[in-house]
Amino acid sequence: MKPVVCPKCQTPQPLELLSSGVPFNCPRCRADLRVSVFPAIHRDIGPGAAAEKAVLDSEATCFFHSDKKAAAVCDDCGRFLCALCDVPLAGRHLCPRCVETGREKKTLTTLETYRTSYPSLAIMVSIVPLILYPLTFLTFITAPIAIFLVIYGWRKPPSLTGRKRRPTMIAALVFAVAQCAGWIAVVFTIYKGVTRG
Repeated sequence: MKPVVCPKCQTPQPLELLSSGVPFNCPRCRADLRVSVFPAIHRDIGPGAAAEKAVLDSEATCFFHSDKKAAAVCDDCGRFLCALCDVPLAGRHLCPRCVETGREKKTLTTLETYRTSYPSLAIMVSIVPLILYPLTFLTFITAPIAIFLVIYGWRKPPSLTGRKRRPTMIAALVFAVAQCAGWIAVVFTIYKGVTRG
């Protein structure tokens, strides 16, 4: 929970002064303050708390679900959130709107929205030169690249879409190894022809 601070000097205010419900002075700068807090500020919310219905009129409710009891406060916008709307992210509590805004503005560095699909990349690098006939000679370069992508991407996290990756990786590896074997056979044949002549 973020502490309530004095707007003038930014000093955190003691909970006992906040819960009094009467105006008071900031202990540091003596500014006149009056703070209204909801009872939930005094309770420790455990992880995985279920969204509950608001029981008392004096308790805070979720900004998005007015019939649910507030379980957390968004660290960005300050909205009260029920356990359903609370998005824990890197030790912070965010509401769905702040998560979406952070994703659009790319300010949430801990939110992963993209992963390189090494299986797709490897299969594409190993097959495309075969399909595009004039570029078949490029398999001399693309086959080792495909093998590298399979080895490098084998233990990387899977795709965010949840597609199966191992069959694609194995297919890319088979194509790439076959292309390398073909090139080795071509080079060996040419070498034999040159040494005989």
